[in-house]
Amino acid sequence: MIFDILGLFRTFIQQLDLRPSMRVLHLGPSEARGGISAVISILTDVDGGEASHSVLNTYSSGNFIGKILAFSRARKDVKAHLKSNAFDIYHIHCASDFSFIRKANYARLLLRKGQRVILHLHSGNIVQWLKEKNRFKRYEDIFSNDKVKVICLSDAWKEQIQPLLGEVHVIENPIHPRHKPSQSKEEGKICLIGRKDSVKGHDFAIELINRLNKKGHEFHLYCTGITNSVSENTTALGWISEKEKVDLLSSSILTLLPSKYEGLPLAALESLACNTPVLANESLIGLPLIVETAKDFDFEDWEKKIIDLAKKTRDSFELIDSVKDYEKEVICQKWEEFYHRIIDSTT
Repeated sequence: MIFDILGLFRTFIQQLDLRPSMRVLHLGPSEARGGISAVISILTDVDGGEASHSVLNTYSSGNFIGKILAFSRARKDVKAHLKSNAFDIYHIHCASDFSFIRKANYARLLLRKGQRVILHLHSGNIVQWLKEKNRFKRYEDIFSNDKVKVICLSDAWKEQIQPLLGEVHVIENPIHPRHKPSQSKEEGKICLIGRKDSVKGHDFAIELINRLNKKGHEFHLYCTGITNSVSENTTALGWISEKEKVDLLSSSILTLLPSKYEGLPLAALESLACNTPVLANESLIGLPLIVETAKDFDFEDWEKKIIDLAKKTRDSFELIDSVKDYEKEVICQKWEEFYHRIIDSTT
C-alpha cells in the first residue's frame, strides 16, 4: 500500500512542470514583407513547444515620421510589459542602420530592468555597418552585458562578428515545411526572389538574362519585388503569396541571388528545399556548400554558370537533402534549448 502511494506520488511529481517558465516576446518587423518577418512567423508558430511566444511589431512602412511614431509606440508597449512582468526573454530581431539603432534603444531599456535579451542579427551588412566610424564601441554596454546573448546565422558570420562583439552563438534560419517540390520544371525559367531594393540585384539579373537571350539562349526571368517588366525577357510579379512562391521556386530551373549582401537568405534555402539550384555572388558567406557561385556582378562568369547549370543533371534528392538541417522542427528545437540555457544560467 505504501509503495503504491509512493509510486503515485512520483508519477505526479514527474508530470508537474517545475522548470522556470519561458515566456518569449519577439520584437521585430513582423508586419513587414521580407525575410525577418518570415523568420519571426516561423519561430512563433510552434505547437507543443515549452516556450510561449508573443510578437510586438516594430515596423512601419511610412516615412521617417511614421517610423518614429512606430518606435515610440513599441517602446511604450515594452514599458507596459516590463511593468506587468509579462515575459522572461525578450528576443529582438534586428538588421543594421536605423533598425539596429532602434533595437539597441529597446535593449538598453530592458537591461536597465534586469531583463534577459537576445539580439538576433539578421543583416548581411551588420559587420560593415558596425565597423564604420567604430559604431560598435557605442554599443559595448549592450554586448558586454551578461544578460545579453547575440545570435548570428552561420559559422561564417560568427567568425566575422565574434572578434568585434565578443561571444556569439549560431542558430540558422528555418525553412517552413510548405517548401517542397510542387511543380514540374519549366525549361528556361529562372527566378529571383526579393524585395524591391538595389541591394537585391534586380537590375543586374534583368540585364544578365537579356545578354544571354541576345546570344541565342532562351531564358525568362521571373522577379518578385518589382512591378514593372522592363524587358520582354522578364516578368515582374510584385509581391506574391507563399503558395505562389513555392510554385515559382519549384517550377524554375534556377534561382538567382545577385545580392550585394545577405545574412542567410531564406530564398536560397527555400529554393533548395524545392529542388531548385541557386547561383549567388561569390562574396556572400554562410550559404550551404551546394550553392553555386559566380564572380560578383561579372556578366561573363554569371552567363557561363547559368548555361552550365541549365544543362546539369542532379540526383533528385541532393538539393533537398542539403537543407535538412534548416527544417523548421530542427531550428525550433535549437531555439527551445537555447531559451532553456538562458533561463537556467540566470535563474
